[in-house]
Parts: sequence; C-alpha cells; structure tokens
Amino acid sequence: MSKQQQENSKIIAFESKKKKLHTNVHLPKMPVFRTVAVVHSLLMAAVIAMIGTLTIQIVKQLNHASKIEAQIVEAKKEEARVQGQQKTLLQQVELLQQDDYVAKLARSEYYLSKSGEIIFNTPDDAAQNKIQQAKDNQSRH
Repeated sequence: MSKQQQENSKIIAFESKKKKLHTNVHLPKMPVFRTVAVVHSLLMAAVIAMIGTLTIQIVKQLNHASKIEAQIVEAKKEEARVQGQQKTLLQQVELLQQDDYVAKLARSEYYLSKSGEIIFNTPDDAAQNKIQQAKDNQSRH
C-alpha cells in the first residue's frame, strides 16, 4: 500500500471511530428535563399564587361579612330602643289627650288647684315628684 492509501485508510478509520463515538455516547437529556422542570415549577408557582390570592380574598370577604353582621346587631338594638321610645311616646300622647290626666299632671307638676282647694306638699309627695321627673327626663332622652 502506498502512503496515500495508508493515510486514506487512517482517515476512514478515524471517521468510523468518530461516528461510533457519537452514536455510542448518549447525550444526557438534561435540557429537556430542565425545560419540563422549569415549566412545571412555573405552573406550580402560578397555582400557588392563585390559591394565595383567592385565600386572601376569602379572608377579606369573611372579615367584611363579620363587620356587617356586627352592624346589623347594632341596628337591631337601636331599632328595639327606638320602638320602646315610640311606645312610651304614644302612651304619653294618649294620656295627654285625656282631660283627667292633664288636670292631674297640672296639679302635681305646677301645683294648680281647683277653686276652693288647698294643696299641701308632704315629704313623700316631693320624693314621688322627683322620681316621676327623673322618669320623664329619662324617657325624653
């Protein structure tokens, strides 16, 4: 064999070894795994972020609902108080429409008397008047 042929056979042998090396060597599929892992991680992060956002919104809504419930309770208390006041005022209106009550009220509050009548105040009467005045003041407020 000539020198040229020897060199050609070396080149051919080198090329075949090179092909064998490339075909025998399995390149790791890390880039594909990494891509899948990155996509998977991003999806998980997005899901976790959405769950976190929804949880925060639910907590805010529950807090708002509890505040509204407290306002409803307060409004019902106020309504009951106002209805009690209204009932008391309606009773007072009914009493003030009665002439006998007005006359009695004028005698006790303003010490008015019928002609020929003399009014004497006793300590018990003064205490009763103060109690009645306190009740009237309280019902007005």
